[in-house]
Amino acid sequence: MKVLGGCGVAGCVGAVFAALMVVGLIMVLVVMSGSSGGGGGPSAGPGEAPSSGSVRDIVRTQVGAYTLIGTAPLDQAPAGVVDSIVAQYSGPGGVRIGHVLLVYPSEAIAADRVENVWNGSISKLKPGQKISRGDLTTSSGVKVGTVVALTGVNPDEFYWNNRKLAVIVTGPAPHAKAFATSTPY
Repeated sequence: MKVLGGCGVAGCVGAVFAALMVVGLIMVLVVMSGSSGGGGGPSAGPGEAPSSGSVRDIVRTQVGAYTLIGTAPLDQAPAGVVDSIVAQYSGPGGVRIGHVLLVYPSEAIAADRVENVWNGSISKLKPGQKISRGDLTTSSGVKVGTVVALTGVNPDEFYWNNRKLAVIVTGPAPHAKAFATSTPY
């Protein structure tokens, strides 16, 4: 307390923000590391998203403990999207997970869309809500994108880009995190 005593309100807010960022970074690292216990075996980590073909081709019928219910075209795709799909999954206890895949014409545009989520969300957080950001890396350590996690928002939301692919996962805690950790891209 004595260290913060002379820094005023701005310094205290800055110190709290820095502490929250460290906790958020740790959370993202845990999300990206996957689960090595349980019946599914160790997670290999995400791979690079395919650079050609339809986004429909990368939708899996099974992602971890979650089974595909169905897919549909996105009614109103954001500007610049060249391919998109919406998928819904069912998990333990009937929980529902929303999954949106968007393909942009360049990696820079997809990365910018995820950065916009970070910038737009950080100032709108309410008590009990958290936001974190980190690198998305393949199992061999190659950076392929950025991941942003919004937790405590009910439903939790995970956003990431993997090359030209931008992904959105929504669902109740802890299922959204489990699904995001299990995706292969």
